[in-house]
Amino acid sequence: MKKEVEFLSHYENATALIENKSDCWSSYTLSHGYPGVILFLNEFQNLYHVNFDELIHKYVLRIGKELERGIEGYSLFSGISGIAFSIDVVSDGHLHYRNILQTLDDYLIEFINRKMTCINTEANPREYDVVRGLAGIGRYLLNRVDANPKVISSLIEIMNHFRDIHYSKRHWIVSKDNQFLNIDKERFSLGNINLGLAHGILGPFSLLALSKIKGVEIDNHSSLLSDITEYLFKTEFQYNQSWLDRYDIAEKYYPSYSIRNGWCYGDTGIMNTIWLLGLALNNVNLIEKAKNLIIKIIRLNNDNLLSPTFCHGLSSHLTILNNVNRYFNIQEVNSYLELIQEKILSHYSSENQFMFYDIELENNQTRYKNKVGLLEGQIGILLSLLDYQATHSNYLEKSWKNMFLIS
Repeated sequence: MKKEVEFLSHYENATALIENKSDCWSSYTLSHGYPGVILFLNEFQNLYHVNFDELIHKYVLRIGKELERGIEGYSLFSGISGIAFSIDVVSDGHLHYRNILQTLDDYLIEFINRKMTCINTEANPREYDVVRGLAGIGRYLLNRVDANPKVISSLIEIMNHFRDIHYSKRHWIVSKDNQFLNIDKERFSLGNINLGLAHGILGPFSLLALSKIKGVEIDNHSSLLSDITEYLFKTEFQYNQSWLDRYDIAEKYYPSYSIRNGWCYGDTGIMNTIWLLGLALNNVNLIEKAKNLIIKIIRLNNDNLLSPTFCHGLSSHLTILNNVNRYFNIQEVNSYLELIQEKILSHYSSENQFMFYDIELENNQTRYKNKVGLLEGQIGILLSLLDYQATHSNYLEKSWKNMFLIS
């Protein structure tokens, strides 16, 4: 940790090296850019009670240069709301950056107003998901309701849209044409229902639960939460005693691989969402189901988590399980998480200038990518390790973890 802080404190050298050497670097994006860096510095200073305000400000100014050049899109992971999210988290409790945040809020409010005049109830991950869509933008807006009540109406519009999708004739079925990949357009001839957290129904469901917990509600909010909970527990969504990553409407496709219990997909995201729904509905039976599921998850070997990174790797596994187990405090889970932390640290390489590799298995070949960004690189790993070290953490607090809709 201190090595990374020392590296980042040499601003000119750090920015030059990162921008020239990091794979998939995108300076202004929350997922692969400087917004992740300032979240790391903020988390470190909060945990170790040091002051990095001046250093953080240098990186905020660097993000500001990107804003001046113009940003494409409004999404959380690669657009305006991601920049706003990171600045809001690091300025929480202070008046720093108040004007820029209100300006960005105004852009987002205007965008939502325009969006809602032409959007339909067809389920399209590009429109509703956490990464590119309204669930991610909505999570940022939920963090802003106290500082800027003007955003509440936009958040309510987003939640009303999710309600309309859920009660529409095709509900959350993603058509063949709305699949991301050509291979999926062939595989899912009648469409599918994405059961993941990154691109699937868990994002909207978690936002609806978190908004209820935080007191921002739409009409018949509790009834909607009960209905989406029942929907999530449909028997056809489960296979081999676990949830599918995607349910094939034609019921012809079942994964031959074991689904990784990371952030994108897996029972980790399902468990976290069930837990949030239980809290929102004050439903002890649902909370107990989440508890049973977390125990089931840790009793698997989870050896398919090859990478130490967040998106599809060990860091999200650690963070999501720890996030929920702070509520339950199950000793068996605590012991398991110690082992996961050790496994992440075993991936550390002193020869790698960015400490860790993102590891992917492609066509039976292991590929190593040198990434800094939060979603798939070094920053996400370090944030997860910092979060694990923090003894006091409230699932309702404003933090970097909110971007993943787990809190």
